[in-house]
Amino acid sequence: MAGPLPHLPVAHDPAPDRLAEVARNAASAVPLTSLMQGQTGVICETRLDVDDAALLRAMGLGDRVRVKLCRVGEPCVVALGTTAGRHCHCQGHCRIGLARGLADRIFVRVVA
Repeated sequence: MAGPLPHLPVAHDPAPDRLAEVARNAASAVPLTSLMQGQTGVICETRLDVDDAALLRAMGLGDRVRVKLCRVGEPCVVALGTTAGRHCHCQGHCRIGLARGLADRIFVRVVA
């Protein structure tokens, strides 16, 4: 009869860490349209269909992008800031107008 199996190290699975991060972000996320004019947030979640999400990413609005709300209403106008620590190639001068219904489905963490 063989003895007890030796303790084997378990590889770290990053998925639980990522799930915890998503849960924290979701708890503190607010719709982009709830920001006040001039307020800044970081995109942490979108509730868009695949085509709309792809179009926004192509325009520079993706996960972890810092946005400043320039105009509330229709259209909702945002200025792009940084993406994961890197500045947009436009030096922060890009502005994008979004339909209010689309902006309602983009969620941000407010930056103090």
